[in-house]
Amino acid sequence: MKTIFVLGAPDPEMDAIERMLTDAGACFEYALGQDGCRVHPGNAYDAVPPSSDGLHVAVECGWPGQLTFTCNGVTRIRDLCDHHRPGDPGYGAGPEAYWWASSIGQVARRLSHHQLDRLEWTWSEAPPDGPHVHVVITRDGPIVPVRTQHAAQRQYRETWVAKSRYYTPPEELLLIAEADHTTKAR
Repeated sequence: MKTIFVLGAPDPEMDAIERMLTDAGACFEYALGQDGCRVHPGNAYDAVPPSSDGLHVAVECGWPGQLTFTCNGVTRIRDLCDHHRPGDPGYGAGPEAYWWASSIGQVARRLSHHQLDRLEWTWSEAPPDGPHVHVVITRDGPIVPVRTQHAAQRQYRETWVAKSRYYTPPEELLLIAEADHTTKAR
């Protein structure tokens, strides 16, 4: 199933996400309001449900009827890249986790190895010190993004993984993520 990123209201981070997705050759569309126009900050979480076929990943937006689940008493939306509201994957993360918690960092982690290669980011086979995107390439071909490192997964990787790649985003994207995630509206 094709992944389609649904982009919320335009702002500097969303503009950078759009450029990154375009450069990566990823599919995206804009979230639309009830008036048929692209959403703005006031209606981004009341968008019209997408009509295209695929796995929709809401980026700082939402629509009625999105699948939800409850984790630790908090209702969360599936397939979401966001950090602004309780239940969002990056909500409440401290400034030191700005890349991991930012929407642009979350979108980057959902890109495949082939899409990240199109971005011409620096990559290595050893974890870099700073923010990065870790992609695991298995022997039989599928690419599996690594999100956690439980003992069971380490065992699985020792058995099945051909190699890992660690992609380092350019400084411009790190600055955008840091500015967006670590500042609060006044």
